[in-house]
Amino acid sequence: MAAAESASHHANCPIRTISMPYQTQPPIVITPADLPLHCSGPTHEAWSGHPRVFLPITSNGSIECPYCGSIYQLNGEVDRHH
Repeated sequence: MAAAESASHHANCPIRTISMPYQTQPPIVITPADLPLHCSGPTHEAWSGHPRVFLPITSNGSIECPYCGSIYQLNGEVDRHH
């Protein structure tokens, strides 16, 4: 098949899309005893390339890890020492 014929053949083929449901994990609930808060990935495996990052969180607030998207929810007040 010539290049022009191949291009026109593919232009007439329908595009198949695969829809995958967006799965979200529930927030990881923490308490002031868990502070300072750090995330090392959802599986906590060093080989995954996710660095251990400390996340600032406010009283009764939530924060999302910029690397893996895990969401942490703090139930309680932040001690001023953290």
